[in-house]
Amino acid sequence: MRPTIVLLGTATVMNVIATRLKSYGTYEEGDIFDYLSVEECLFKVDMSGDVLDDYDDGELDIPDGGLSAILVEYQSVSCVRRLLLAILPGQVGFLDSNHGSVTLSMRYATASIESRTGIGGAAYRGTR
Repeated sequence: MRPTIVLLGTATVMNVIATRLKSYGTYEEGDIFDYLSVEECLFKVDMSGDVLDDYDDGELDIPDGGLSAILVEYQSVSCVRRLLLAILPGQVGFLDSNHGSVTLSMRYATASIESRTGIGGAAYRGTR
C-alpha cells in the first residue's frame, strides 16, 4: 500500500473538499476506491468515511454535528503537496498523515506546503 493521508472535518467542509477532489483532474468512481489522475499523479480516494473506524475511542475530538473523513492514497510527496494546495485553501479541519498525531490543521498544512516545510518535512512529522 502506498502512503495515505486522512482529511478530517465536518460534513460541510468535507463536501467542499469532495467537490474539489472530483473536479481536480480526471476522477473515476470505483468499487472500493475512486481514482483521481492529475498529470503524472495517481491517487486512490475513499470517501466512505470507513477510515474513522480505525481510530481509537477518544483519539479524535468530534465537533458538534459529527466528523467526516476522506482517505487519500498517494504515490509521492510532490503529488500530495500539489493536491492539498488545490483542495484545502479556506477549509477548516485536520490532516492525519499516519506519521504523527492528528493535530495538523488544514490551514497550517496549506501554509506549510506553500513554504515547503509541510507534508513530508520535519514540521509535519510527530509521534502517535
